[in-house]
Amino acid sequence: MIRLSQASKTYYPRGRPPVVALKPTTFDIPVGEVTAILGESGAGKTTAGRLINGLTRPTSGSVEIDGVDIARLGHRELVEATRRIGVVFQGAALLARRTAQQNVELPLRIAGVGRAARRERARELLARVGLEAKAGAHPSQLSGGQRQRVAIARALSARPEYLLADEATSGLDAETTRSILGLLRELRDDLNLTVVLITHEMDVVRELADRAVLFENGSVAEQAAVSEAVRTPGSRLGNLILPPVNVAPAPRGTTTWEVGYTVGGVALDWPAALSARLGVPVLLLGGISEVINGDAAGRLYVAVPSGTPAESILAAGKSLGLILQPRGGDSADAEKVTFAR
Repeated sequence: MIRLSQASKTYYPRGRPPVVALKPTTFDIPVGEVTAILGESGAGKTTAGRLINGLTRPTSGSVEIDGVDIARLGHRELVEATRRIGVVFQGAALLARRTAQQNVELPLRIAGVGRAARRERARELLARVGLEAKAGAHPSQLSGGQRQRVAIARALSARPEYLLADEATSGLDAETTRSILGLLRELRDDLNLTVVLITHEMDVVRELADRAVLFENGSVAEQAAVSEAVRTPGSRLGNLILPPVNVAPAPRGTTTWEVGYTVGGVALDWPAALSARLGVPVLLLGGISEVINGDAAGRLYVAVPSGTPAESILAAGKSLGLILQPRGGDSADAEKVTFAR
């Protein structure tokens, strides 16, 4: 597991005031899952990524990989520790004068692996990402998606346990993005990789992520399992992943409730079941339904007759696997995702 504990980063440019890139921050990246790190430009997500892969050291706090604080290691030990983390950058960052195979071999060459062993490993990985026939091609002869696949193969060359993908699909078209995400999913499942996605693309999060960490103003604003965030009314993280939609006003004499759910025990006829449990008509006003990491999830709005006790609505929803909240306000009884600051 990767754990940041009160990790912060402040830069001290000469002749200028200090720049706080990351405030004291704590979050975990569980083994075997895909964790997405989200946030606007300048929110701190890229700095967090640089701490994880050892490109920079925290000003305070710790960065642990399987219990070892890499912030306290010497240079040689740090290089050895971070070999367990493969990195894929935006735009692939391949060396133009080297072939696809030579690019994949490069980390092994730097590590002193013999020619025969590194060639065999490179051929194996190029076949794994579907580019065995392109081993002799230079980056200029490859499409954007093919270059990114070579970059993924290169990141896997040293057999890492973790893969950090920093905006790895940014700038790619939709079809190519889907193919890259499909590859990452296969690698996670087949190689038991722990994947960290630094991204601003919600399609990527919906397609692949198990967990998400939202950065705002240099610190973690919210973190949760994606399935929990999208089913929890009022979650900022959930609203980013599965945005709320405008629906028609509720009829007079009713109140509007927001309903969140993910498939996993939630029946498709839940509006009728909710109505039956409450003993009053429940009108579905509209909303949105999406596929989140292979499972259907929804954020919809229903109208319930005014005067229906809120505690009865909450209890009936919970019994059906739903989380409800009055639209436009918090309910003290509604379940929330975990916030961390």
